[in-house]
Amino acid sequence: MRILIIVPYYPPYSRNGTELLTEALANQLKKKNKVTVITTGPRNTKTVGKNLTVYRLRTYGKSWPLRVLQQIIFFFNKAMKLEKQDIIVAHMMTSAGVVAPIIGKLRKTPVVSRLTGFEMRMNPLYKSLILKPILKNLF
Repeated sequence: MRILIIVPYYPPYSRNGTELLTEALANQLKKKNKVTVITTGPRNTKTVGKNLTVYRLRTYGKSWPLRVLQQIIFFFNKAMKLEKQDIIVAHMMTSAGVVAPIIGKLRKTPVVSRLTGFEMRMNPLYKSLILKPILKNLF
């Protein structure tokens, strides 16, 4: 099975809860599947291992909205250039969770999105103007 995981941050550059959970998930899944992770990092890279490929984009700027916008564009462009996946897993609704349902709809691929504690404190304006309309129109 081909599995695409989209997550804003991924080890070793970030070692918080979501990142560690995503890394553990990818390591378990790669034992019997081909896993691709799309994420960010300090520079643009592609790391290939046995059944695990990690694409990273360097984001510019310190402002949160600018980083999220860059992530959304990168995640969408990179995912659409990859071969069709059997399932898409998105961690965090800020960027990955916005892109994954769109890609899933366009490619007719099942999507699993995971909310984390951060989303519970997310900016209400972002929720109402961006996230809610996208999810409402896709499902």
